Amino acid sequence: MNKLFTVLSIVFFLAAQIVSAQCDPKVLKLQSNKARGLKTNMQAEELAMETVIAIDSVKIVLTGSFNGETETLEGNIVEVVSCEWGEYLKNGKTEYRIVVGKDGASMKSIMILESENGNTTLTFFEEDKTDTKLQFVISEYSITEITKPVNTPVQPEKKSKKQKRKS
Repeated sequence: MNKLFTVLSIVFFLAAQIVSAQCDPKVLKLQSNKARGLKTNMQAEELAMETVIAIDSVKIVLTGSFNGETETLEGNIVEVVSCEWGEYLKNGKTEYRIVVGKDGASMKSIMILESENGNTTLTFFEEDKTDTKLQFVISEYSITEITKPVNTPVQPEKKSKKQKRKS
């Protein structure tokens, strides 16, 4: 009985380590060529917008081109509210509280990175205005793992994947 308990404890410990590793700090670069303006009780408004979003453990930088104009927004990650993935960027989600600054003003917002069956979206909305959201459909992404091997220089491990498109 003690051996069974020990084996089960080890299995649960390893499973917890694998799941928590998906939530370890990473540098994530997301690309989108389509966005949606979402409003409560209204049909989503499709926006042709080329966007690159870079997320690390403390910061987010969003650079988007819309109607011939390019704009960059920067924000700080205040808190990772939840991080629940079956398989990272395949099934699950991470929710962040962020503060985004523009033109001297700051805005408290929520950012949700979510995937279902490999279809990934990134949704933004102000904390106190949940009826209006901006959602990016992610077409490509790359992940740079932040690893620190013992006694060797830091060498990030890069992973890259072309997002499958939903028809």
